[in-house]
Amino acid sequence: HNCRTETMKKFKISRSVIPNSFTAMNAFCGFTSMVYSRENDFQLAAVFIIIAAIFDALDGIMARLTKSSSQFGVELDSLADVVSFGAAPSFLIYSSFFFDYEYKWLGIVISSLPLICGALRLARFNVQLTGFDKSSFSGLPIPFQAFALSSYVMIYYSPEPESGFREPYINFIVPLVLFLSALMVSR
Repeated sequence: HNCRTETMKKFKISRSVIPNSFTAMNAFCGFTSMVYSRENDFQLAAVFIIIAAIFDALDGIMARLTKSSSQFGVELDSLADVVSFGAAPSFLIYSSFFFDYEYKWLGIVISSLPLICGALRLARFNVQLTGFDKSSFSGLPIPFQAFALSSYVMIYYSPEPESGFREPYINFIVPLVLFLSALMVSR
């Protein structure tokens, strides 16, 4: 009995495993989105970004419920957010709108802005974070811009109700990406 108790103590699972598992699923969904973007399944790629946002919300809730907030969790969350809400939407926008389009290298630059501005916003947020209180921040949160871009892709690539439905909306992607990226780094 005493040996069993000692063994159980060695394998005690920290409470932080719960929220960190949700954070890991956030990053996994971001990666999965990039896989589907590569396979030109843009709607499913967008859905995985939205699922990542759900995991992102749940990791914070679970950290508060388990009272397991930590600096490690904050950093892990930011890294997962860069993948799911920076890299995945950037790759989705590039794959769905700029890959075989007239923009060429400019398309690469434009589609990289959600990643770059999102990383800048997260870095600024992390250095300004006092304790684990995330109630005050400046700039558009990176999940919101990812949700907006994903929603746009889902609507754009929805089954067409009539011929020519998509044509006028192609002109909105560049201003939308520029606007959302600027909002993330604004105060």
